Amino acid sequence: MKLYSQIVTQSWSTTKRNPVLWLFGFFLLFWMGKGMEIESFFTNIDLFRSSLSPLSPRFWDAGGWSTVLTVSGGHIGTFALLLMVVMFLVIFVFVIIVISQIGLVDAFGKFVSSRRKKSYTLQEAVTASSQHFLTVSVVNLLGKGVSLALLAIAALPMFIADTHTGQFVYTLCLYMLVSPVVVLISIWINYTVNDIVLNETNVDEAMQNGWLLLRHNIGTSIELALLVFGVYFLVLVAGQVLGGALALPLVASGSTVEWLIGVGTAKALFYVVYSVMAGVVMIGAVSVFSSWSRGCWTLLYLELAKKKQKSKVYRLLNSK
Repeated sequence: MKLYSQIVTQSWSTTKRNPVLWLFGFFLLFWMGKGMEIESFFTNIDLFRSSLSPLSPRFWDAGGWSTVLTVSGGHIGTFALLLMVVMFLVIFVFVIIVISQIGLVDAFGKFVSSRRKKSYTLQEAVTASSQHFLTVSVVNLLGKGVSLALLAIAALPMFIADTHTGQFVYTLCLYMLVSPVVVLISIWINYTVNDIVLNETNVDEAMQNGWLLLRHNIGTSIELALLVFGVYFLVLVAGQVLGGALALPLVASGSTVEWLIGVGTAKALFYVVYSVMAGVVMIGAVSVFSSWSRGCWTLLYLELAKKKQKSKVYRLLNSK
């Protein structure tokens, strides 16, 4: 457990002293969730239910596309223009995400290698990104593409099964099979990105190095993924509690507010205030958590690059 406690402590020490890393963590939420590989096991389920996901049969519903065309005034040209705007925004956000990802890896690598005290800057992230943007982008897109292809296989019964029961059972079984592979791919890509940024390797070499690290340390990798997921649960609970605490002054003055604006309006106001407070707190907390968790993976990568680490479970089972 000494390995994990050292990683967790060192990552937090670096994260709390560098607010720019919180910003990077926020942008990573749009690509990697909250920085948790295990989280993808739960969040990917939404891809089968959302009408905005190609993995859902509702996405291909002709009626839905007719509605889109109606909103765009029925003109193909207007629809194409809207599509171009969306694509531009997607590319713009993707660029920011990759810069944030490279910046986090570069920052934690520098703080470990040089034991620097000076805060990490946005300019350093941009400089590092100018060197590694293309290779990191390729690796990210490859990992995401393979993961989505596996999820698409799991979604096939929703399109071809005859009954709703068959769709549910077959999709669930396939999802349970491919999800662990998707999680491992995420960890593999994580190691690969670290190798590119810290060792300046190309795509092929970095993917081979990342795969070797994962294969030789799969137990340790899964343990860190579970540890990070556990910490996220605690952050989630703490964020909800803190959000409620910030709304307490309004709740404490409840009788006065109810007398001034009415009971129904007061209840709605309490709900809105609590939701806003909890939302702001959670966005801030999760952004910090995201940067911290990415730091944990970079620090683990650096440790595994030095020598193979046996998992805690393995050591316990072979302690006699």
